[in-house]
Amino acid sequence: MQAKHVELVTAIAEAGSLGAAALRLNKSQPALSKALQAAERDLGCQIFHRGPHGVVPTVEGERVVDRCRLIARDLALLDEDIAQMQGGVHGTLNVVVSPFAAVKILPPVLTRFARRFPSVQVQVVGGHSSRAYQMLRARRADFVIGPAPEPETTVGLRARHLVSTSITIVTGEGSRYLTQTSPEALQQAQWLLIGPRERRATFAAYFEARGMQAPTPILCSDSILTILSMLEGTDLLCSFPTLLVRDVARRWQIATLDLDFDFPEISISLTSELARVPTMAGLAFEDLVIEEAARLAAP
Repeated sequence: MQAKHVELVTAIAEAGSLGAAALRLNKSQPALSKALQAAERDLGCQIFHRGPHGVVPTVEGERVVDRCRLIARDLALLDEDIAQMQGGVHGTLNVVVSPFAAVKILPPVLTRFARRFPSVQVQVVGGHSSRAYQMLRARRADFVIGPAPEPETTVGLRARHLVSTSITIVTGEGSRYLTQTSPEALQQAQWLLIGPRERRATFAAYFEARGMQAPTPILCSDSILTILSMLEGTDLLCSFPTLLVRDVARRWQIATLDLDFDFPEISISLTSELARVPTMAGLAFEDLVIEEAARLAAP
């Protein structure tokens, strides 16, 4: 497959039809169709199913489209990187953050980054665990700032430790569980989980250490605002990074439980794709994150 076909395949996949793709690329539809046939001939497979209402990728075509999008993104990054090296400040940066990183690390980093690269557009989305790392591998994210990836998910990734935090159990300010230390009572409580449902709940360690089954969370959310709104004024429970509790407790009517249990600490890391070469703006962002984490970790 030739390099010139990358833009062609990407445009067709995004437009959903040859006609719409031809308009986007300023080509005639017959010329576009001929070029697509040449690309399919080079690859030895059909990339798209043609139908009366448009086109959809074949099984092999889905892989071709994914690869073409990666290549197109890398070419765009190459243009951005060279422009930044020559003094330009435009570009894009895509970052996935956990609630802890969104509150404790990102705000001062973005403020300093914007002063140096005022025209670089930063897209920030919330995410946890495997979903975030899938975005890295698909080149839909440049960095993930959050809990360190599990060892089995680190292939092809580079995770740099930033800071560690202990865990605190929080509930509503007037919760009936505030003075409760009985694991049997807490097992009957309703729990929330920060992150997707497939994520292992940190509070599970408290029950498993006593040979008990951990309760299943009634709500899982990447949105810390959703979690805090649910906790405030209720008996619901949730495990929170201790460093984060200190900030949110000043703004929300929540309180902490005094449990005689040492939860395992969470390592927060800055993760990127190992084989990917960051742009100048990406390198600057990485340095700022590391500097802010060092400040946060300082006694």
